[in-house]
Amino acid sequence: MEENNENQPIDEIPLAQSIAGAKILGIAQNGSTNLFSISNIRGDYKGVANADTSPGLAVAGTEYEATVGVTYPNFLSVSNQPITIPSEINGKKVLSAKLRAIDPAHWEAVFTPVDVSLPIFSEDGNTYISKNIFNKTTEDVGHFIDTDGTYKVYSGTDVSCSALIDVSELDVITVSGVIPKPVEPIANPYQFLDANGNVVSFGPMSSFPKTIAVPANAVKFRFTLRWFQTDISLLNAVQVESGNVATDFESFGTYTAITAINGKKVEAPAEYTKSGSISKNLYDKSARVSGWYVDIDGSYKQALVDSPQNFSASPAITVFGLAHVTVSGLSGSFNPYQFLDMNGSIIGFGKLSNPNTTLPIPSNAVKLRFTDKFDTSSNAVFDTIQVESGESASQYVAFAANKTISKVNGREIEASYLAKGVKIDGVDVATVAMINANINTKDKTILYDGDSISKDDRIIQYVSLKLSSTRINQAVAGTGWVDSNGQTVGSNPNNMYYRSQLIASHNPDLIVLWGGTNDFARSIPLGSPGTKTNVLTFYGGVWQTIERIRFQNPGVQILIITPVQRNNPFEFPGRDSMNNVNATLYDYVKILKEVAAQLACPVLDMYGESGITSENIIRDFANDGLHIYMTPKGVQRAGDMISSKINQLAL
Repeated sequence: MEENNENQPIDEIPLAQSIAGAKILGIAQNGSTNLFSISNIRGDYKGVANADTSPGLAVAGTEYEATVGVTYPNFLSVSNQPITIPSEINGKKVLSAKLRAIDPAHWEAVFTPVDVSLPIFSEDGNTYISKNIFNKTTEDVGHFIDTDGTYKVYSGTDVSCSALIDVSELDVITVSGVIPKPVEPIANPYQFLDANGNVVSFGPMSSFPKTIAVPANAVKFRFTLRWFQTDISLLNAVQVESGNVATDFESFGTYTAITAINGKKVEAPAEYTKSGSISKNLYDKSARVSGWYVDIDGSYKQALVDSPQNFSASPAITVFGLAHVTVSGLSGSFNPYQFLDMNGSIIGFGKLSNPNTTLPIPSNAVKLRFTDKFDTSSNAVFDTIQVESGESASQYVAFAANKTISKVNGREIEASYLAKGVKIDGVDVATVAMINANINTKDKTILYDGDSISKDDRIIQYVSLKLSSTRINQAVAGTGWVDSNGQTVGSNPNNMYYRSQLIASHNPDLIVLWGGTNDFARSIPLGSPGTKTNVLTFYGGVWQTIERIRFQNPGVQILIITPVQRNNPFEFPGRDSMNNVNATLYDYVKILKEVAAQLACPVLDMYGESGITSENIIRDFANDGLHIYMTPKGVQRAGDMISSKINQLAL
């Protein structure tokens, strides 16, 4: 092959017995010319396909990222037709897709439709509930429901029925405000329809309000509105609502904002959160802490007296996201309080007054605690205490005497359905914090150790907010599993083995270890199963760290997180970059996963499952190619994955 310059196209493959050690000349992202190992060149992923992309003759398994709604004339199906990526299949949304080669000339579209149910939004970013699900502007003029339940046509404009109303997830509805025409036998009949449009139930509505049970297989409801009545103002008071009681009229589109639920500020979910109920009273007397109290200086103290049972403090009540709380029903005269931040530090204190006190919530306050019983043997003092959101005291209800919100506009709300587009305390998260707090992680203590990605704390704080857990972050920037001089012992705090001895004093419910990228950067020797006692190797350092933690913290789960892919243009430009011991970052990831499997530790594989790659990390997640906490998208991606994984663990 004739060689003219480094940009000469290769039109003939040199004869070789093996590609081992062979390299190809190319240009890195920083513009420098590098030699890349042929054996390391990834050939199955080709990037993003445009409408005019011509794939040529493909190798089976080759993939392009595809765009929803785009037709690709040069990507032919097995029937030799251009492939179009649909945006919706049977009511489910296609959010992402790939084009995958079947053979040299044919491709297939690969995607998974998902069910995305969107609620009604306000312009200010809050979630809204419309109590009245009847929209008079959609009146169906010239149609009516007959007494036999059929939907019929009428030629005039003085007869009408409602549009189809979604009742698919309601059990009972109440119709009110309808003014029937006197002495007419038709009496505003209604019909329920199933998913196929078949009538499954019907009947008359001769008086209002009218409560009707929704049949199990019904998805739509429709009824006669006007019967030979020309006055459309008759519709002005019509209301259809969930439940068996007619409440005060609200026009369709009069929404109630949900901004804070059980102390969590909730904004603009793009899908429904799941919850069961909202307790107006945030004070749970069954969770009070006997033998402790909050002193007048705001400190939390143990009652060192002969009768400690005569003293108690409230549980630490979540007030995160609330502007004010009002505490009422106290019967004692000594009721100091304290506000705590996410780290448990006191950021405000004072004394509650009788009969009630309204407290503004400090901006960084997460918890409120107060003395609820001081030097008295009577437990009746707890029976009227109420803590509620707002600036006034309302009628007492017991904790868990909940206002149930199980349906919103015909859709169920549950606490475990995590939805995209929600903000908690102004931080955009990809999922909604559980409305009644996560049972698995509520008030659990989770200790995190790792390198600068953890040390910055943005990701870890994000996770803690989502899980309603307490965090202890002992990460140190620059940390590795093995120290830079090959030592995992001694007094150097910059490795996780040394810091592992500090964990037990915190009595954590879960330990999360996230590291490895600095070991790769420092060219720590990889080691092997035969070196698991040799702390000079990565294998031995990881093994010994986990074993030491487990010995000192018996029964506590240890979650291992692998490092994300990186791309440092002037140091390690790409996934296949090797360090001074001829190892890639993935080699260290494999050891982490292998040791974790041997020692029965759960693993969150950020390297292989986060979607953060050496190709997209600079563009989308970290402009330095490593520190993903630098962007909201990086915080969100990592935080969602970590919180989801922790949710799966039995703590």
